[in-house]
Amino acid sequence: MKVVMDRDQRDAMYRFIVCDLDSKSIATLLREGKVSDARTLRRHFEHDMWLLDELGWIANGLHERYEVEFSDGHLSLLVRFRLAAEAVISESEMGDNEQAIIDSLYVSQVYCQVFDGSEADDN
Repeated sequence: MKVVMDRDQRDAMYRFIVCDLDSKSIATLLREGKVSDARTLRRHFEHDMWLLDELGWIANGLHERYEVEFSDGHLSLLVRFRLAAEAVISESEMGDNEQAIIDSLYVSQVYCQVFDGSEADDN
C-alpha cells in the first residue's frame, strides 16, 4: 500500500520512530531473560530502521511529499504507532504536550490512509 505523506506527517512519523528506538534495549531484555520480548523488540527496530531509510535519517524533512510503499510486513509498525498515538491523545490534557498531540493526529492520518483509504478527520 503506497502512502503519500506531507512534511508534517513525515516529521511526526520520524519523532514516533525516535521515541520507539528510545525504548528499553535488547541487551537489557536479554539480561532479564526476556528472550521473546527481545525478539519482538528486534522486529520493531527492523521496521523502524526500514521506515527511517524511506523517510530519511534527519529530524526535519526536506521535501514537501514523501511516498512510502508499506508491505504487509510493515503494516504492524503503523498499528503500533496508531496505538501509541491514541494513548498520547487520551492521556494528555490540552496544552500538556501540544507537539505530541499534534504528532499523534498526523500519525492517525497516515494510519487512516492505509487502513481506511482516507484521511483522518482533522478535528
